[in-house]
Amino acid sequence: MKVFISLLLLSVFSGYAFTQSVTPLEYKDSLVTIYNDLVDLSDAWTDEFLQASKKQGLPGLIPYRERFEKYVDAAIINVNKMADLKGSEDFRKTLMDFLYFEKKRITTCLYKIEKCNSSTPIQEINEVGDYYDKLNVEKDILIEKIDVASQAYAAKNGF
Repeated sequence: MKVFISLLLLSVFSGYAFTQSVTPLEYKDSLVTIYNDLVDLSDAWTDEFLQASKKQGLPGLIPYRERFEKYVDAAIINVNKMADLKGSEDFRKTLMDFLYFEKKRITTCLYKIEKCNSSTPIQEINEVGDYYDKLNVEKDILIEKIDVASQAYAAKNGF
């Protein structure tokens, strides 16, 4: 339900509110909300993965990944529609980089993990696991960049 509400607000805010007067703080808050929702959805998938791997039930990850993927797709569309506001270019671009990264992670890794089962060769499981770990390192770097860009945008606008 939270994801649905976030998607609804994302659509409304990016479509309607940016034709109105938006403060830099409201703009920053909208981007931070998108980022926080992405983290929540990613964490939900990871939590389910940890539980499912104990139960040998990786197909149970599909609904979590689908919610995550739908949110990423909608966020990409909506953040692309957002006009920059008072020096937000770097912050918005950094968030877009993160969104595209998450889309790549979903399509190149999470799908593969879901398809693993007891007959999947151990080498393939190890390769997928290694790739997942590599992507998590990239994710941490992008998260740091978002934090830096967010703080820089806040500093430019005096909050």
